[in-house]
Amino acid sequence: MREIDEAYIKNLAKRFSRRRRSQDYADIEQDAYVGALIAARTYDSNKKCTYKTWVYMCVRREVIDRGRENQSFFKRLQFPETLKDIVDQPTQHRDLMTNQIMQAISAWDDEDKKILLEPCIGKTHKEVGEELGKSRWCITRQRNSMIDRLRRKVKG
Repeated sequence: MREIDEAYIKNLAKRFSRRRRSQDYADIEQDAYVGALIAARTYDSNKKCTYKTWVYMCVRREVIDRGRENQSFFKRLQFPETLKDIVDQPTQHRDLMTNQIMQAISAWDDEDKKILLEPCIGKTHKEVGEELGKSRWCITRQRNSMIDRLRRKVKG
């Protein structure tokens, strides 16, 4: 396994934190170190790529993937425009929307509920996919489709 240059990893974390202001710097730095460890384990000197370039690619992939997975469930739901719009509605209308959402979800099978709700408690799409025997991308597509169905149901 190759040596990891701490200064280079911290420099990459700072660079990515400037681009991804919605994420906490400490999280980005941690993801950068995870990416560097992955790079150290998977580097193949027979490839036409320098070790430093491979580290950069692995760190970048890890920071971006983790950032996508950590987006708030509610931030992506955005009923009808944003959740703030629901909160700002009169209580009666807000309760009606909540009931519509709960009714729609209750009719779904357990696998669909798991795909929709597990990321809310901190599981990644990859972890949910491994439990269900599906790829991370399949879980992401299914979840986005479910969110779109819920949006249409609430709008009307």
